[in-house]
Amino acid sequence: MKGLAYVDFLDDEHLVAAVAKNKNTLLGKKLSIARSDPKRG
Repeated sequence: MKGLAYVDFLDDEHLVAAVAKNKNTLLGKKLSIARSDPKRG
């Protein structure tokens, strides 16, 4: 099962901390965390 979430952060400090956790494991699943670019597409 795949999960997907879009998260808004109040500041860049918390955004950077979240993106730094990219490819970590949580509950046995590999995380994929990236900054989105809403201007694209």
